[in-house]
Amino acid sequence: MDARAAARNEANAAFETAGMRGPCGRIDGREEGFWSSDRLAADGSSGSSLRFDLHSCELHRYTASEARRCLAGKHLVLVGDSLMRYPYLSLVHLLHRGSYPDPGLPLWQFRRGEEFPNVCQEKDYQDMHGWLGRANLSEYSGWPAFMIHTSQYFDGHERCDCFRSTIEETVENRYFKDPSSGTAISYFTKTYLPIHGHWPVPRGSPPPGFLTPEAYAEIGRSKVTWNVSNADFVNTVLPLVEELQGPVHTVLWNQGLWSEPTVEEMQGMARSTRDFFRNRSAQFFWKTTTRAGAQTAEELDGFLRLQRSYARALDGMGWRILDAARTTRDLTAIVEEGMNPALWKDLFNQGPVATANRSMKLEVRAVHWDPYHYRPWVYAELNNLWLNMLCNE
Repeated sequence: MDARAAARNEANAAFETAGMRGPCGRIDGREEGFWSSDRLAADGSSGSSLRFDLHSCELHRYTASEARRCLAGKHLVLVGDSLMRYPYLSLVHLLHRGSYPDPGLPLWQFRRGEEFPNVCQEKDYQDMHGWLGRANLSEYSGWPAFMIHTSQYFDGHERCDCFRSTIEETVENRYFKDPSSGTAISYFTKTYLPIHGHWPVPRGSPPPGFLTPEAYAEIGRSKVTWNVSNADFVNTVLPLVEELQGPVHTVLWNQGLWSEPTVEEMQGMARSTRDFFRNRSAQFFWKTTTRAGAQTAEELDGFLRLQRSYARALDGMGWRILDAARTTRDLTAIVEEGMNPALWKDLFNQGPVATANRSMKLEVRAVHWDPYHYRPWVYAELNNLWLNMLCNE
């Protein structure tokens, strides 16, 4: 038996064993897991998504009604860049629409008449072959259409302080509240710059509940009113957000693609925000980040070592971890040379390639829609893992 066949048999045995061991209780986010298939085609011919589970137990698959019951009356705050934006939109989609977004198909498939964009795939808003015109957004193709439509998609239950310009002037902070359960989810953009926005300000009006093109343009004409460091964001901005969204129950933080914090910076933030979390009995989750969808084995090993160093640093801080880097490592395509745009294009256009898990060969575009962003089904799996952490107490 060759090494690949042996690895595949081991993975299949782990999947069967996980089901036999019963449901997961409390988990800490660092458990080893696996993806439940080894074949994935971009066109869905051999599966449009995979499922993530743990070796030690079977994760619960949270339905929308179960998630609403678990999160009822709670306020979740997600902070990060686009690698956090899409988990936010995925989770809000579950709560509001009753299901996660469709797994997501390659953009060329929309030319067959499947013209409705996926809220977790910004590129869908570049060329929708008539859809933008029918939605009266033909003048706003790209980022404006994405921000306007994704806010409208939640039927007035999301307030979007959103406008896309230069990185210094771009604002995308979102405030969703589910009227049936009272669950509130807030998202704040974090890049290498301080977190910034137009709202909240004392006695100021919150963003519109239904983002129109006119409201979007008006936000773009406005100057940002606050620009704060990480700790000041927690201590001074979130208390103002609570006036609309309710007391903070949980914060999920991800530095994303733009900056790598030092352990000293993380420890300083933990000390400076300790009272905020203690006074609310709130939880802080650090989400390890994900990087390029194709790397050399050496690059991937170095990246995972860095993420593990953050995980070790959390132990004395009272923070929990959602280890997205480890969860998604087996979805990374392994290449023989460093990543470059030409290589990524080649990977997109070929069939299954070997991943970090030797038993898996996947089509790259079935996992990613660009070098850094996953198809919507991956974010759904990460959210399901987080729900197991939040709700299996």
